[in-house]
Amino acid sequence: MRSDAKNGVVRTVRLELRGSPDTDEMLLYIPQVAKLQALDLNGQHLVVPPGVARDTRLVCSRDCRDEAVTLTLAGDISQLEFAEER
Repeated sequence: MRSDAKNGVVRTVRLELRGSPDTDEMLLYIPQVAKLQALDLNGQHLVVPPGVARDTRLVCSRDCRDEAVTLTLAGDISQLEFAEER
């Protein structure tokens, strides 16, 4: 976790997605209150443009059933949701 004087506390959260062999899709829901700032997945760094505030849904195929995702968040992380679809 790091501190940012302008925005308060900014957290970097690394998630290890682990789906079953029957996984068709991995789902990650990031609510607006989490204040997503950036997402790193599969070698890509995606930055949320300033002023964009909305819920984010990440849906990826079975290719990411064993993938690491790094989120940079400046808000409440208690409502993150994860699911596997078969």
